[in-house]
Amino acid sequence: MEIGLSSEARTAFGLLMHFQLLKIGEWLEKDAHLFGVEGALTAAEFYAPVSGQG
Repeated sequence: MEIGLSSEARTAFGLLMHFQLLKIGEWLEKDAHLFGVEGALTAAEFYAPVSGQG
């Protein structure tokens, strides 16, 4: 699984201060917490669009 932020998202977050990812091999259910991002300008939580192994 690849996770990335578009250039527009990086601009919206500003300086990234905290980026929390799941553990490799961890199983996720659809709509489970995938990762969180905290930047100087904003913060957001992201959720899995499908079930699967990360």
